[in-house]
Amino acid sequence: MKLRQHFGLQLILAMTCTVFGPLALHAAESYPTRPVRMVVPYAPGGNTDVLARLIAQRLTQNLGQQVVVDNRPGGNTLIGTELVARAPADGHTIMLTTLTFTVVPSLYRKLPFDAVKDFTPITLAVTLPNVLVTHPAIPARSLKELINYAKANPGKLSYASTGSGTSPHLSMDITSGKLRALAVTSGKRAAAAPTIPTVGETLPGYEMDPWFGVLGPAGMTPAVVKRLHGEIARILLAPEMKDHLNSLGAEPAATTPNQFAAHIKAETARYSQIIKAAGIKVE
Repeated sequence: MKLRQHFGLQLILAMTCTVFGPLALHAAESYPTRPVRMVVPYAPGGNTDVLARLIAQRLTQNLGQQVVVDNRPGGNTLIGTELVARAPADGHTIMLTTLTFTVVPSLYRKLPFDAVKDFTPITLAVTLPNVLVTHPAIPARSLKELINYAKANPGKLSYASTGSGTSPHLSMDITSGKLRALAVTSGKRAAAAPTIPTVGETLPGYEMDPWFGVLGPAGMTPAVVKRLHGEIARILLAPEMKDHLNSLGAEPAATTPNQFAAHIKAETARYSQIIKAAGIKVE
């Protein structure tokens, strides 16, 4: 009797694999069956929006379905991010987001989503280091000189972070000489500007590598994730796209889903420590 049950169970398992294997393959081959929405949790015109439209245009051609960029700004990216977390996990709603995704869990006590459990990492698409710049009139040609100048002239310098003056816009001013670049915030020198040192070369241990990544809702099938990753990676690593991204100061990464998942976990832990140590709180 037990032997018969054993073989019966094997038969059921074999039939299950036979049925679900082709179904999973068919899902990947038929995907997408309708337009794909790429949510951007930022307003139009910024770095994330520009990159999303570059990818969406080419992804439309590759997938054979329209990929529509849907800007959902507000709430420090929470509005757009929650929308994706609550979307069906069929691959027809994805999101292009930034490192803010790994920062907000440490800023808010209660989030309408779990940054790890409610999402499927697809690829870390691009890195785009920030650049510390000064007006040429400032008598500082390096980060060390700027620090010394600031100490010698307390209250004389003012600081502005990039709003509408995003990195691609600033890169043109740097090239023309209207701004002087002192350092990049990434862990290594940028390929597009190898002569500009990193902040870490002056302040050892400093590293901030802004990134842009694609995620979907939790529960997406591996076959659809693989399809999306493959198509996006092909877009980002194409020579003309790499050249275009480099001209904007960005570098394509196109990591695997597993690599991106590990990166999210590491970045979340890192920024949690930084935020706690600095006592940063949302106003």
